[in-house]
Order: sequence, then structure tokens, then C-alpha cells
Amino acid sequence: MVNKVNSKSELIINGNILKALLSLIIPMSIGMFSLLVINLVDAYYIGKLGVLELSAISYAFPVLFTLMSFNIGIAIGISATVSKYIGQGDLYKAKKTVSNVMVLIFLLMVLLSIVSFLLNNYIFSLLGANGETLILINEYMSIWYIGSPFFACLVIGNSVLRANGDSIKPSCIIIITSLTNAVLDPIFIFGWGPLNAMGIQGAAIATTISYILGMNIMITIIRNENLLSFPSIKFMKLLKFSFPVLVIGLPAAFTMMLSPIVLGYINKIVSSHGSEAVAAFGVGLRIESLATVGIIAISSSLTPFIGQNFGANKHYRINTAINYSVVLSGIWGLIVAIPLLIFQKQFSNLFSTDILVKGYLIEYIKIISISYIFWGWSNIASAVFNGYQKPLTATLIYLSRLFIITIPLVIIGNYFYGLNGIFIGIMISNILSGILSILYVKNSNILKFYYS
Repeated sequence: MVNKVNSKSELIINGNILKALLSLIIPMSIGMFSLLVINLVDAYYIGKLGVLELSAISYAFPVLFTLMSFNIGIAIGISATVSKYIGQGDLYKAKKTVSNVMVLIFLLMVLLSIVSFLLNNYIFSLLGANGETLILINEYMSIWYIGSPFFACLVIGNSVLRANGDSIKPSCIIIITSLTNAVLDPIFIFGWGPLNAMGIQGAAIATTISYILGMNIMITIIRNENLLSFPSIKFMKLLKFSFPVLVIGLPAAFTMMLSPIVLGYINKIVSSHGSEAVAAFGVGLRIESLATVGIIAISSSLTPFIGQNFGANKHYRINTAINYSVVLSGIWGLIVAIPLLIFQKQFSNLFSTDILVKGYLIEYIKIISISYIFWGWSNIASAVFNGYQKPLTATLIYLSRLFIITIPLVIIGNYFYGLNGIFIGIMISNILSGILSILYVKNSNILKFYYS
């Protein structure tokens, strides 16, 4: 099995750099697109129920994204750590790390879900939800929390296979997960045969079932790839093998979790303009998550690429990979911005029949889309430092983007221009943070040290 793992790493460590990146990016883009379709499918069907239901999942999105971001942050840590072990040829450490982190994160997500459930009313009241909207949020989230530990294992497993140089299998699993959700959504939301309509709660049930299915398939494949062993029974040993992942993953998780918290704060500012504005902003975020999936795949692919080449002491390949990633990210941003701008009315018609919601959504697309060209550059900068196992620098980049650039611009924009000013603030933030992040990477001492 060692040869099998090494053969998958051959392209990443010794092959054509652009080809190696694309071999990771393309399947990952397809898989991530399929995963994000779950949220968009939910928004589409729930939008058929009414503005209040659509507004409810718009309020829920920052909290969902916070818990998801914790998993994604840990996944960054496991990707950087396991890819480095594979690059060094140390499969024992790779297997032990995967097994123990899987167990630890599942237990942590159970705990986080319980705490979040108990604080549900308080959290969403802080975000501006009340009345019937708050009741609908509780219906949705009470089920979603049950599925979140399974989603955690799905995300972690995805990163493990990618760290091993395999993007095709995890992408196929995510596609199966998404298709399952797409089929089950209308059945549970609107009812079918003897099954009664469950409304917004039905969407959460469909999503949870799809997560459980995806996790079971993912675990089976990881076991077949000989990347899984028995986890440690003693808690201290479990922490010992998980520690290298947590050193990178916890700062990454912290910064990733801050993003939806900031989104929640922005959502509260948006809520001062009415439920229609909240609904439009929530749909806009879901469209954006799909539009930028390739950009996220580029930065996510860079971490295992850097990790394996870092482990193999091939630092000269990393600089070229960074340059390719910056260019590819900009091209993707331009490619998705053009159809969004051309078909903005058609996109708005998909998710609501309410005139105000459609109008606000059109303004969102019109203002923010062009900034996607620069949107991914700060993600690339964070990926570089996570790949080099410098999580604090990656954290600093993310914190600067959120608190020094985004929030002040949104507040200023809202004060002078209202809802459109919020969108303008986000657009300027995407552009400014992207440019500054890449300039910082190019002048970084760590890169100069390794390339010298």
C-alpha cells in the first residue's frame, strides 16, 4: 500500500506543476460545487414556501456556516499535516493522525451541537430574528444539529483523501451526497404519498440523511486506501496524535468561524432594511458560495501541494504553484462574474417571487460580482502559510481582512448609502484584501528563506 500512496504523490512532488494543481482543483471544484448545491437546493425549495421561510434560513446561514467552518478549519490542519507525512513517506503517522482526529472531531461536534441547540433562541435573537421567523429557525436547526457531526467526518475525510493526492473519489462522494439531498428535499418539504409535508424541517431532514450517507461512504474508502487504523482508547494518546493537526487546524477553525460571525453581524445590519433585504442577502451569499467554488478549490488544493513538497524539501516548486494559483483564481472570478452580471434578473427570479427580494438580489449581484476576480487571493495567502505550517500568520491575514477592512467598510457604506452601501463595502473589501494579501505573500520572509 505504500507504493500506492507514493504513486499518487508522484505527480504532486515530481510532475508538471500546473498539471498537478489542475488534477487537484478540477475534481475538487466539482465536488465542492455539488456540496454547496445542498444549500442552494434548500433555498430554492424553501423559497417556494414563502418569504418568512426564506428569511429563516438566511438567518440560519451564519450559524450553519460557523459550525461548518470549524470543520473546514480542522480539515485544513489535517490536509497540511497528513500531506507532509505522506511527502516524508511516514504512513504510520499519517494513519494514526487520521484515525484519532476523526474520533476527536466527531465528539467535539456532538458537544458543539448540544451547546448550540441549548442557546438557539438566544443566538438568533441576537442576530435579529423574532416571532414566527424564530419558530421556523428552531424547526430547521433542531434537525440540522443532529447531522453536523456526520458532516464533520465527511469534510475531514474529504481532506484526508486530497492530502493523499486523490481528488476524484472524494468529489464523487460529495456528488452522491448532493444528489441524495436534491432528491429527498422536495419529498420531505412538500410530502409524497403517505409522507406528510414537513416544510422547512423537511429540508433539514433531507440534508441530515445525505450527510450520514456521505460519511459512511467516505469512511469506507479511507479504510480501503489503508489510511485508517484503530484510534487510541486513552484520551491523552488521542490528543498526542491529533496535536499537530490541532496546532494548524484550531487557528484555521477560529478564523474560519469568525467569517460567518462577521456575516451574522452584517446580516443584523441588513435586517434594519427589512425581512426582504435579509432574504435577498441570504440568497446572494448562497449564489456567491457557488460562484466562488473554483476559487476555494484553488486555495484548498494549494495546501496539500505545499504540504507534500514541503515534506519532500522541494520548496522551489511552491513559488511556481503560488503564481499559477493567483492567475487561475483571477480567471475564475472573471468567468463567473460575467454570466452573473448578464443574467442577474434570471437568477433573482429563481429564488423568489417577491418584488423587493428580487430587486435587492439584483443590486447584490450587480455590485459585488466583479470583485470575485480578487476574492480568492487572500484565501491563497492563508493557504500558503498553512501549507508551511505557519497558522498564526494565516490567522493574521484572515483577521485583518474581516476586522480592519470588511466591517469598517460595511458600517461606513450602510451609513451613507443604506443597503447598497453595505454591498459596496463588501465589494471594496474583496478587492483591497485580495491585493494586500498577495503583496504580503510575495514579500514574506518565510518564502524568501526557503527559496534562497
